[in-house]
Amino acid sequence: MEIFTIRTYETKPEAFTIDDVAQIHDQMIMEIGQDLIALEYYHRLLRAGISYMDIRTKWAIQTKEENHAMNDERTKKHNKVIYELDELANYLRSMGYRCAWRDRIGYEKDGKYFRKRCGDFGCYLAFLASLHTR
Repeated sequence: MEIFTIRTYETKPEAFTIDDVAQIHDQMIMEIGQDLIALEYYHRLLRAGISYMDIRTKWAIQTKEENHAMNDERTKKHNKVIYELDELANYLRSMGYRCAWRDRIGYEKDGKYFRKRCGDFGCYLAFLASLHTR
């Protein structure tokens, strides 16, 4: 079995550093502020990230056959993270914010690694939620 570290993750193409992802998240929460609608969008994103992280984490320890059986569901959950990122950004832009954080995460149209970054960001939010609940 392989042992994973943040350093091995950071060698992947277009991977976030912990500092980068924390800055992006800080920008996001500053724009959300106390806006109740934005907070609801954020919670939808968080739920999507938690759901995606659950299936993505299992991916690392399952057999190829088990992963193949879950592939469609994993893709749906990944798409949901991207959708919720876009929904939050679209709402905040409608409220006059730049949402530079969304641009820093990247867009699927820019290449496959930016799709992966969206999923990574969802997992980062889930990671923070898991730490917060201690």
